[in-house]
Formats: sequence, C-alpha cells, structure tokens
Amino acid sequence: MYSTLKEKSILPRQKNILHEYCMEEWHPIIDNNQEIVNVNKGNVIFSEGEEVKGIHIINKGKVKVFSIYETNKERIHRLAGDGMILGHRGFGASHYPVSAVALVNTSVTFIPNEIFKTLIRTNPPLSIYLIDFFAEELRKADERMKSLM
Repeated sequence: MYSTLKEKSILPRQKNILHEYCMEEWHPIIDNNQEIVNVNKGNVIFSEGEEVKGIHIINKGKVKVFSIYETNKERIHRLAGDGMILGHRGFGASHYPVSAVALVNTSVTFIPNEIFKTLIRTNPPLSIYLIDFFAEELRKADERMKSLM
C-alpha cells in the first residue's frame, strides 16, 4: 500500500520541542542522539506492528496516523503537522499500535526511546508539555467516541 523508503538527512540538527522544553545543558545530548529523516509523500514513517524504537517529531510536513481494521479498512486517528509528536501511542509498548504515512514530503526528527525517557525524567517542562499533549489527545478521542455513539 505505502512505500517505506526514507532517506537520512545530512542537514544541520533541527531545533524542536525537545530544545524548547529541555534545559540548555541537554541540547548537546539531543543533538548527538537525534536523527533527521526525510520521508517522501506516500512513504511510511512507521507501521502498525513494527517494533517501537523511539519518538518522531515532525519538523516540516503533514502526516496521517491510522490503523487498519476488519477488511483492510483504514481508521484515521489524526492528522499531524509541524512540531507534532508521532509514535507516542507505542511509547511503553513493544510494537506500534498505529501507522504513520507522509501526506507531503516531510522531515521528521527521530529520538531513541531511552534518550526520550531520560529527557522526560530530567526536564519538568517537557513532562508538563507531554501531559498537556496527551490530555488534549484523550479529550479529542473522547469527543470522537461521543459522536460515534
């Protein structure tokens, strides 16, 4: 259905929410452990059932987060754009419960799980940002469920 070709970028490191919400002394750790990946339109960033290795942050682009159910029907969970997090539904699990595909040529920053967990533990502003982000996601999911009933 979707191609999985990705190309690693040799562009300078991207500033993102990790830089915004983490203390300055953590920035070199972020810079040394992040990987910038350019994903062409229609290509998969990660697939449902794939092993979770980290979190993705959209630098620039648009992404569809979805899952496949029943007879190969697609259920769109959300559309994500610049600055948004991807892969968080798999955080703490071994495999992604959803897939993400680029709707346009997209640049994402990948950060490994262990580094991301360390950043959360040591940077309260990042933790608060994530709590707010997850609460908003849950609120939107509740609204969708209400509208389906």
